[in-house]
This record gives sequence, structure tokens and C-alpha cells, in this order.
Amino acid sequence: MFIFFLSSFGAAFDPAKQTMIKMIIPKEKLTEAISLSQLSVNSMKIIAPATGGALLIFLSPQKVLVIEIVLLLLSALILSRIKAEPVKEFHHEEKLNLTKEIMLGFKHIFSNKQLSISILLMSLGLFFVFLYDSLLVLWSKQIGFEESDFGLFLSMIGLGAVIGSLIMGKWGKWRKNPVVFMCLAGITSGTFIILLGMGGIGILKLHTFTWVIIVLLIGILGGTASVPYGYVIQTETTSQLIGRVSAAGQALITFSMLIAPALGATLANLFGVGYVFLISGIASCLSAIIFYLLSNTIQNKRN
Repeated sequence: MFIFFLSSFGAAFDPAKQTMIKMIIPKEKLTEAISLSQLSVNSMKIIAPATGGALLIFLSPQKVLVIEIVLLLLSALILSRIKAEPVKEFHHEEKLNLTKEIMLGFKHIFSNKQLSISILLMSLGLFFVFLYDSLLVLWSKQIGFEESDFGLFLSMIGLGAVIGSLIMGKWGKWRKNPVVFMCLAGITSGTFIILLGMGGIGILKLHTFTWVIIVLLIGILGGTASVPYGYVIQTETTSQLIGRVSAAGQALITFSMLIAPALGATLANLFGVGYVFLISGIASCLSAIIFYLLSNTIQNKRN
């Protein structure tokens, strides 16, 4: 019950964050703002588990949870003190019931081709990632990783995401067509996932260091895809709809992440762990290619 409420209230954070970004950040600064937002998320995915693990050496799990509660309350206090005037008019529409609010969000998503492609591509991309994510331990054992190697392996994924966020914040040419860039990142990362699958089924034999580099590159590509996604959400949505669209998009992404691990475990039992990576990589490449062609068609029609 507590986990259910934790997830439910946590899901409200991202739409609120997206709305705040829309309210107070000028359009010309959106790239930097979204990049910093993703950088903070990806950095904490590395720092927080390491810090929690270090604290458990000296403290009981209950005391670590108390520390987390205090820090969450402190962050809430800091956020509540933010005073900023919107950079543009930010009108609030008449209050609607929950069903109409949700439907408005989905209606806007599917009426905007670039927005719908971005959300569907991100949902599918994360679906394919979570298809194999819970099987990484089994895959690493099949490859012959030692326990210390596996720790480095996981760290490289997080480090790659941080590097990817930094790259996107500094390099802005992708803004001309962020959806195409997301597709290219999906095709490239899917290719690397195929390599992991080939290693899992014994076709490809590489040194541990090479596998770590491949995983680092997958992390970088994941980080580079998340920034254009946030940019499309912001630029293709009005101020009045940003919260609804963000929530609707998050719902689609969360649903894909919810069913993927169970399906991945089923496929692993049927075919083997390596084949799950292979299937995930191939599906990721194919879906990204399809959306790439679709996005180019839409762009040509606009021109």
C-alpha cells in the first residue's frame, strides 16, 4: 500500500516540473534547462545509490529511510519557496473533471504528429530497455563478468546518461529536428543492444573492457535521446496543456515500463537471456527506422 502511494504521488512530480519549466524559462533557454534537468536526474541515479550503500555501512536501514524523509521535506520546502513570474502569459482554464483533463492531454498528443511520434518512440524505447534491464545480472554471468566487473558495468550506464545530457546541453544543432535525432539515437543504441545479445548467445566474444565501452555508449545514447524528448514536449505544447500532455505521456511510458519486465522474463524462459537482448535490439532498430521515415515524411509535407 505504501509503495502504491509512493508511486502515485511521485508520478505527479514530472508534470509539475514540466509546467514550471514552461512557465519560467524563455524558449531560447529551453535546451539548457532541459539538459540540466536530465543531468540532475541521471547524476542522482549514480550518486544516490552509492551514498545509500555507504550509509548502510554505519546506519540501519530504518535510519537511512529517516534521512531520506528529512531530505525530501527539505527539498519540498526549497521548492515551495521558489518565487518567479512567468515569462509569458500563463492563463488557467476553467477547472475540468479528471476524465476530461486526461482526454484533453491525449487529444493534443495525437493531433500533433511530432509530439505523438516523440512520446510513442520514447515509450517503445523504454519498453525495449526494460525488456532486458532486469536480466542484466544473468547476462553478465553468461559473459563471464566478476562481481566487481558488474558494478562497473552498471555505473557506466549511469555515467553515459550524464555524458549524453551534457553533450545535448552544449550542442544545439539537434533542435532543428529533435524527433529525427531521437530516431537516430534509437537505431544506434539498438545496434549496440544487438551486440549484447550476440554476446549472450555466444556468437560474439569480446574483452570485458569492450563490453563496458558498449554499455557506456548505450548510456550516452539514452541520455542524448531524453533531452530532445523533453524539448518536443515543451515546444509542441501550449502553456495551458503542458501539465496534461506531460502526465498523459508519462502514463504511456510508465505503462510500457510496467509490462516489459514480465514479458522479458517470459521470453528469457522460452528462448534464453541472450535472445531477449537480441529481440530488444532488433525491435528498437526497426521501430526507430519506421518513426524516422514517418518523421521525414511529415517534415517534407511541412516544407
